[in-house]
Amino acid sequence: MVGERSYLRLVSLNYQISKTQNELEKATAEREAVEQKVAMMRPGNVNRDLLEEQSRRILGYQYPNEKALVKNAR
Repeated sequence: MVGERSYLRLVSLNYQISKTQNELEKATAEREAVEQKVAMMRPGNVNRDLLEEQSRRILGYQYPNEKALVKNAR
């Protein structure tokens, strides 16, 4: 049987639910990581290492003997 109430439709819906839940978990983890970085950049609670990392990345500064490692993003 093929139709709106068939077993194949149920399997398909369960797969879609599972896939969407995985995407939600990934997005939630990414959001939490960003929130943590934001919290470390608030006035009165500035993480100096994070501030230096962000400003050097944005401005393109580096020390004379410093070597940069580039991570391949996929």
